[in-house]
Amino acid sequence: MFKLLLKKELIELAQIYYMDNKNNKKRNPVSIALYVFLFLIAYISMFVSFMATAHSLGSILFGSDNVWLYFAINALMAVAVGVVASVFSSYHSLYLAKDNDLLLSMPIKPVDILMARMSKVYLLSFVFTAMAFLPSLVYYYYSVGFDLYLLICGVAALLFLSLLVATLTFFFAYLLALLTRKTKANSFITVFFSLVLIFLYYLFYYRLNTMMNSLLLNVENISDFVSFALFLFYWLAEACLGNLLYLLLFVAFIVLLFFVCCLIMKKNYVRIMTASSATTNKKVDISKSRVSAVQTALLKKEFKRFTSSATYMLNNGFGLVMSIVMAVMLIIKKDLLLSAVDTVIYTDASYASLIPVLLFSMVCLMVSTNPISAPSISLEGKTFWLLKSLPVDMKDVLKAKERFCVLMNLGPMMFLLISAMTIFKIDIIVKIEMIIDTILYIYFMADLGLIMNVLMPNFTWTNEVVIIKQSLAVGIVLLGGMAMATLFTVFAYLLRYDISVNIYLLLVLLVLLIIRVIFAYLLNNVFNKKLEKIA
Repeated sequence: MFKLLLKKELIELAQIYYMDNKNNKKRNPVSIALYVFLFLIAYISMFVSFMATAHSLGSILFGSDNVWLYFAINALMAVAVGVVASVFSSYHSLYLAKDNDLLLSMPIKPVDILMARMSKVYLLSFVFTAMAFLPSLVYYYYSVGFDLYLLICGVAALLFLSLLVATLTFFFAYLLALLTRKTKANSFITVFFSLVLIFLYYLFYYRLNTMMNSLLLNVENISDFVSFALFLFYWLAEACLGNLLYLLLFVAFIVLLFFVCCLIMKKNYVRIMTASSATTNKKVDISKSRVSAVQTALLKKEFKRFTSSATYMLNNGFGLVMSIVMAVMLIIKKDLLLSAVDTVIYTDASYASLIPVLLFSMVCLMVSTNPISAPSISLEGKTFWLLKSLPVDMKDVLKAKERFCVLMNLGPMMFLLISAMTIFKIDIIVKIEMIIDTILYIYFMADLGLIMNVLMPNFTWTNEVVIIKQSLAVGIVLLGGMAMATLFTVFAYLLRYDISVNIYLLLVLLVLLIIRVIFAYLLNNVFNKKLEKIA
């Protein structure tokens, strides 16, 4: 039975490339080849970037007494990349699979289900770990010469390093399952962990050069710390250098960790897998209930839909968080930014007039990364008929979706814009124009997303990821918004000698206002009727 379950898991994994989730049909050979090609391009690009990191480390450590530190640091990076890349997919694979109830209703041992899914997670962990650690092996063999015994030791170390990554992934997925089982805020917990991991990932690459310089100056101290506090990576590094004893110690320790993890997960796997989120029995007093206005009720519905999906929040609302982070960074790094701008203006004084437009374009780019309205209609899915059956005009439905998108963007974007404007000396009239232009651009993005989604709806999806990440409507709105934000700066640069910045921003205001009027008319008189006719 385990073999059949493993085969099922591997087939599901491969379906990403040969099955179209939109219509549940097999892709044509050209599409399959294109998906595989794009995956290989992305994988090879990451492989080359890690090869560059290996080269930087090798130039410092090769030929020294601490050459083992080269493998230890690369292994640490591989573990970090592997865990970040696979923890959430592993959580869904292990605990949130759609066939949980079906498999448990069959005469199948739960341990077989668990081991089959863990095997798939190990395969994914190996793919990501190899992407980050294999370049260090290749570069080392290229630099010091090829040796079959060292190759065998390196491959063995890679295989069990992948098992370490998988074990850590199992552990974090288990913790995440426990947390989400005991609280209603499942999506917020997932988003929080995702943001923390993304922050740590970018922080690492932001400080990579600093860490390299620190390594160059403090090799002895760092090697002492790693060999003592991170002894497991010291064993792995020595194993890669051909030390059989350390290889056996490393393998034994990893196998022991994996065995303990399996025992913990096996103990309550079925209970966690079948448990729903924590709920409380609450008595509803009908006499205290209030009737909400149509727009208020629809707005609440949009808010609940947005916050119920971690995928929706992360992919279509990530820019909201980043805009707040960017605003704080602008204030903190104010002096550095002013110094850089002064240097640029010193070369050409005409660039000073571009500053308000650049700030406005920056905010527009951040708005473009939040296409909340673009998938909002399709996300109604097969329950769209229920919305149509209610005594609600489609005009009100579209207006609620537009208002929700505007309200979600308005606060963070105004905070970013005002933070940026306080750094530079900008005329009050220009500031007012920038604020109005930003509000109109937020409306433009919200309306554009709705129009694209009405033109290209999809209510037959089985996985919301298809709508949120892969729909054409989201792609057009995302790229179109970024292109328009870029054009604001391009035209300002070309016209900087001909018109003043306040006249330019006034022209932008008029263009956005005209677009706003046209889009509002289309949504209220054309696309609302088109939406009503959709079966």
